[in-house]
Amino acid sequence: RESKMFGGGGGGFGAARAEDAGKLQFGRDFEHTHQYMACSYNEVQALLEQRIRRTQQMEKLPPVQPDNQVFFKTQTHVDTFDKIKNGDARDAIRERLSREETGKGELLFHPFEVIQIMNLMPVDADEAYVIIPSLKDKPALEADNLNRILQEVHNLAA
Repeated sequence: RESKMFGGGGGGFGAARAEDAGKLQFGRDFEHTHQYMACSYNEVQALLEQRIRRTQQMEKLPPVQPDNQVFFKTQTHVDTFDKIKNGDARDAIRERLSREETGKGELLFHPFEVIQIMNLMPVDADEAYVIIPSLKDKPALEADNLNRILQEVHNLAA
């Protein structure tokens, strides 16, 4: 089965285009990535915890000491802003958002939008349109539809 585009294609390999996340235009590094072009806070937290466990097991060390400031600043940031505290909820939300389709059989949300919804957890369509500008330009994403989806996301996160 051919992979689905996210709301219409755009730019090929040689196409030079400006980077603008609000228009879902990313640099060349992201042109051919798929679902995991970005991670939610909860996914980053899981990766950090896995790294700590692996380091302790492999090196038989006591708990990780704050010798890597970038690591621990990242961990603090993620702990502060992660609104999805459960890995099962995270997976269910990502799956729910990643499979939503337009009436034309295209995926409704770009992977970047999925992560923005997961990280920012807007409460309604009005807030989502303001903090994730690319959502405004989707004809298949009227406020009622987006409100329904956001409510489902919040239910899954609870």
